Amino acid sequence: MNKLVITAIIVLYLLSLIGMAQRAEYLHKKGKKLLPPALGYALTLTIFCTVWTFLGSIGMASEQGIGFLPVYLGPTLFMPLIAPILLRMNRISHRQHLTSIADFISSRYGKNVSLGVIVTLFCIIGIVPYIAIQLKAVSACINLMTNYNMPSSLLIYDTTFIIAVVLTLFVMLYGIRHADATEQHPGIMSAVAVEGGIKLIVFLAAGLYVCFYLFQTPVQLFQTAKAQGILTQLGRIGPGQSPFNWFMISLISGLSLLLLPRQFQVAVVENTREKNIRTAMWLFPLYLLLINVFVLPIATAGRIYFPNTADKDLMLLQLPFEQGHNGLTMLLFIGCVSAATGMVMVELIALTTMISNHVVMPILVSGSRIQQSVYSPARILLFSRRLGVVVLMALAYIFEKKVAEHYSLVSVGLISFVAVSQFAPALLVGMYWPNATRKAAVAGILCGFMVWFYTLIIPSLAEQFNVFAEWQTHGLFHWAWLKPQQLFQLNIGSPIAHAAFWSLLLNTACVFGLSLVTKHSDIERVQAILFTQKKSGAQVILETKTTYTELHRLLARFIGDDRAQVLLEGYANRHQIPFTTGGEADSRMLSFSERILGGTIGAASARLMLAGFTREKEVRFHEVETIVRESQQIIELNKELRKKSIELEKASNQLSEMNTQLIKMDELKNDFLNTVTHELRTPLTSIRALSEIVHDNPDLSTQEQQEYLSIIVQETEKLSHLINQVLRLEKFESGRQALQVNQVDFTTLIHDVIRSLSPLIEQRNLEYSVQSSVSKESIELDVDLIRQVLYNLLSNAIRFAQTTIIIRVQQQPNTLAVSIIDDGPGIPLEFANNLFDKFYQVKQRQGQKPEGSGLGLAICKKIIELHGGEIKLEITQERGACFTFVLPQPVTPSL
Repeated sequence: MNKLVITAIIVLYLLSLIGMAQRAEYLHKKGKKLLPPALGYALTLTIFCTVWTFLGSIGMASEQGIGFLPVYLGPTLFMPLIAPILLRMNRISHRQHLTSIADFISSRYGKNVSLGVIVTLFCIIGIVPYIAIQLKAVSACINLMTNYNMPSSLLIYDTTFIIAVVLTLFVMLYGIRHADATEQHPGIMSAVAVEGGIKLIVFLAAGLYVCFYLFQTPVQLFQTAKAQGILTQLGRIGPGQSPFNWFMISLISGLSLLLLPRQFQVAVVENTREKNIRTAMWLFPLYLLLINVFVLPIATAGRIYFPNTADKDLMLLQLPFEQGHNGLTMLLFIGCVSAATGMVMVELIALTTMISNHVVMPILVSGSRIQQSVYSPARILLFSRRLGVVVLMALAYIFEKKVAEHYSLVSVGLISFVAVSQFAPALLVGMYWPNATRKAAVAGILCGFMVWFYTLIIPSLAEQFNVFAEWQTHGLFHWAWLKPQQLFQLNIGSPIAHAAFWSLLLNTACVFGLSLVTKHSDIERVQAILFTQKKSGAQVILETKTTYTELHRLLARFIGDDRAQVLLEGYANRHQIPFTTGGEADSRMLSFSERILGGTIGAASARLMLAGFTREKEVRFHEVETIVRESQQIIELNKELRKKSIELEKASNQLSEMNTQLIKMDELKNDFLNTVTHELRTPLTSIRALSEIVHDNPDLSTQEQQEYLSIIVQETEKLSHLINQVLRLEKFESGRQALQVNQVDFTTLIHDVIRSLSPLIEQRNLEYSVQSSVSKESIELDVDLIRQVLYNLLSNAIRFAQTTIIIRVQQQPNTLAVSIIDDGPGIPLEFANNLFDKFYQVKQRQGQKPEGSGLGLAICKKIIELHGGEIKLEITQERGACFTFVLPQPVTPSL
């Protein structure tokens, strides 16, 4: 392949990333997302998988078989522990405007500048080698595809140098454009997320190519390897694959997911929603599983095709390249570039933020330099960060040429993992134990890094420096117990596991041990409370005579005049703080301003600047503690008041609902009394009048007397029916009604009820039909009660139907459904919910009083519920009504 073509492809790829990022930023301004937030967040975490994963895992697997797995088992197995820690880190960081891992640790221990510098320098020392292996991998891939060997020492012919320059320009021009380090980068994060998807898709494509193209099936692949003795070699458990070694590598890998600067950037600084972490808990381990599923097959195929290759890290590209499949080779190269660029870009953003906030800014604000500078602080920040990119890439290039060329990708990557894991004791202990002190944290980190350097870096330099070779052989000062890879004369695990064990052990011992014998400063104790307690208290730590004008002027130099004004006024309004231009600044406003500045220049630098700017007077701890405690008490009191207010509101709503129901019930009672008295008065009046006529006119003919007596009997039956309905309803409600379940022919029962109502049907000239799908001859039910339900529903249908009544019976395996349908005027929807309430009647048109007592449907509902069924009104058409009741078969009485 032509080298210029490959370079052009890299440039086009980077330009496409910029275009994608610009699109994501455009959508972000409109409140939209290029990817679903939870998916995008989980994919940004996959920046953990660099070229080490893409190429180095195959190289490691080709030599050690499954020995590559612990790097990915750590984040996977420890994810249930990592997620709650990550959630807490998010809350603390966003509450205090923290911008980096150095900012987080230094803020926990009193916003200490020295601690921030130590963490920053050790991050640089630990991460520069990691950046170097990205340059090495991309350069090696280009050289492989072009069969290129550098003909001279000129840098313009050095592939690694060209890649370093291209990535430097890319990060400087696009990655670092704003001074506010807490500001999210939706464009960059979307590009990183898409790169995560590209890596996975390309790697899976390579796996399928090997398993089903180079070999017909995976079985054939492993059979071939077995025949050549390769499978036996890969399956052999070596010294580096002991359980102890697996555990230590898994541990430092899991810690790296929290502590690598780039991981803190994407997992904490860039995270906008806490629930994204819950999605990442399962999606990120799934990603690790998928991207590793084909590692062993590809490594095995590489050993078959290239048994004597010198650089096993390049087997992934060699397999399609040597077969002449240039398209797949280029696709895999793009995947490699994707894995490298994402890591380099985010890592440099994180590291340069740490350099500017914890090295450059403390120097500038320690005196009067920044006040005297003619340049705005924002410009100084941007310049220092871009200069930091150049310096870091230069260091990475030098390291790649002097050291990384002689080591595999994995070995260099693991050294970086052990380095960043030294922050774990200070960070994790500090998050959960308020007694941890700054002196203990500093001692722990220094001790851990010294052990790391002595046990891993010294052996790496032994081949080039005789003095280190002497230490390697005989130990420092010729003390055998100080051999770099056999500390205390113990040979435990691989060099990586050995270094990780001793460095973390001594580091943790320092943190706990010295914390017990050293004391906090006042501000340390305040920060300890804020970090270790779930509830945030006050952060007032200064007494000041600064005016709002001076405070506004200070903030404006970093974040702009308009934004400073909006933030200060908004905070004052929210907390009801008097805000006048020339007035003395409230201490809460000073604390708020410190957090805003911390988001731009780091918490430690912000404190330094405000201390010099306001001539601060330290408040004694007991005063601060009182403030914090009172603030927390106020928060708790507000929380309780809010809870009580909600409870009172609920109680008020319930009382209001009950009052409404009582009013409604009172209205129903009045309607019922009016109805009952009317229903009683009408027949009684008729009975009395007719009885008086018969009594006062003995000379009436026998026929006339019989007619009057017949009417009296009918009116008496009405009275009896009304009284029976009231008594029956009371019997249902009191639970004294028991079912008398019998087997009955349901079709016969329906026709019996219709026959009893046939005079009314004929009188109204109605047509009726029975549509039945009953297959069984007999159905279980209480015959008398169901007869009453049918009678009531059919009576109502006859009263309102215009021309037709339909009785539909449908039988299912476990139910019987009966519908009574009429084509009358129907029932308005607003009455449907109360239709089955006792005493309730639907008002007729023109306000006419309803017929009947309003108890019929209530009794029907009670009867059906007593059978364990349900009854309802179905409104499915513009006119007419459909009442349906469903009975279980066999009947299961409701208790």
